[in-house]
Amino acid sequence: MSNLFFDFFDFFYLHLTALQSAFLISKKSIWPPCSLYCIQFSIDSSGILFLTFVYLDQKEGPTMADTIRKVWYFSTEVADKPGEGARILQDLKKAGVNLLAFSGFPRRRRVQLDFVLEETQLFRKALSRAKLKIKPKKSGFLVQGNDRTGAVAEVVQKLSDANINITAMAAVSAGRGRYGAILWVKPSHVNKAAKVLKAL
Repeated sequence: MSNLFFDFFDFFYLHLTALQSAFLISKKSIWPPCSLYCIQFSIDSSGILFLTFVYLDQKEGPTMADTIRKVWYFSTEVADKPGEGARILQDLKKAGVNLLAFSGFPRRRRVQLDFVLEETQLFRKALSRAKLKIKPKKSGFLVQGNDRTGAVAEVVQKLSDANINITAMAAVSAGRGRYGAILWVKPSHVNKAAKVLKAL
């Protein structure tokens, strides 16, 4: 009896997993985003097997607080032409520089590149070898947390309530239920923003 049950269970679970994946891939709302928590089973007096599947809804339940930390970033300007960003990023890779965030945007017929760093010493050496001039370091805030509706709005609202203006901000879903954001405020508001956001 036990071997028969487990053979049936393996067969049923494989088909259940395939069915769930098909619904998720097709983006239909028939099957809600959830995780299998446990399976309960029982056999009545007539030999009928009952299976109970317990699921946890990923949209509900406790959400961990966002992690917000004050970070340093450096800026440089390069020619606005193909390959400049790739060249610099390759130099940083060879030097073992790990970036927390990176952005580039047009600025007066050139391009400004911003580097948010985990460690600054290797970065300075790498840019020195590349013969690039970097501007003095400035402060920003790196936000990381569970992806959810209104996540960025919550962060922005805190600064708004404290009458702190955001100079620039970018946010992106990181996949697997996570998101990240980087934001800047005026230098005179950095300490106040750090307190409001409870930044590390």
